[in-house]
Amino acid sequence: MKIIPVLDYMDGRVVLAQGGQRASYQAVGKDNSSLVSDHSIQAVIDGYLTLYPFKNMYIADLDCIGGQGLDIPFWSETLNAYPTIEFWLDLGLEVKSWAELAQQCPLIRPIVGTELFKSLSDLQQVLSQLQAYRPILSIDMKHDQILGVTDILEIREDWPEEVILLSLERVGTANGPKFEQLAALSRDSRLTLYSGGGTRHSKDIVALAEAGAEGVLLAKALHDGSIGKDDIERFNR
Repeated sequence: MKIIPVLDYMDGRVVLAQGGQRASYQAVGKDNSSLVSDHSIQAVIDGYLTLYPFKNMYIADLDCIGGQGLDIPFWSETLNAYPTIEFWLDLGLEVKSWAELAQQCPLIRPIVGTELFKSLSDLQQVLSQLQAYRPILSIDMKHDQILGVTDILEIREDWPEEVILLSLERVGTANGPKFEQLAALSRDSRLTLYSGGGTRHSKDIVALAEAGAEGVLLAKALHDGSIGKDDIERFNR
């Protein structure tokens, strides 16, 4: 079971997401984190590395997702400071800049989320354009409804092998993860499934593994210490 730390980056700060309501996101700091007192992205990555030598981290550039463009020099300098980490980057619809950034940061991989797409054909086109960079599909959901491309389940044969099931309304809420869609998709042995949203403690991770997940995306539970070093070492063996 792979533990994947999450960083949500907005307005020059790492923030703690909550329920997909971006207006309520708060910067990471001493008031909400036992790991760091600084909201810079370097400080948060370093804070995660005090828990475990993670090989993968997930970063959502919320500014880029919102259409503000990609700051290639910033990301190149930031990510290349950690040459052993494979970063999974959600940059929204910023597809054209991937080749340039990937040349400078060879370990990055794109997250392609259903939420931002209006049609299945558009999503398929982007997956095809990014195929060389080993994209990861994120099925974005809220209250059990798939966001954006609602008919994504109809083209399962075209999915990449790695898929995130992201319950946006549960992100940062510690309300527990969702299992239904995970259990249904786990019957497809071709897929490697990751769960995001609501994971509270090690018992949830055990339950997710039993439901078919091979990894879990975490932020709040790492910052507040609900899932600590011993848990991470046990699951990441």
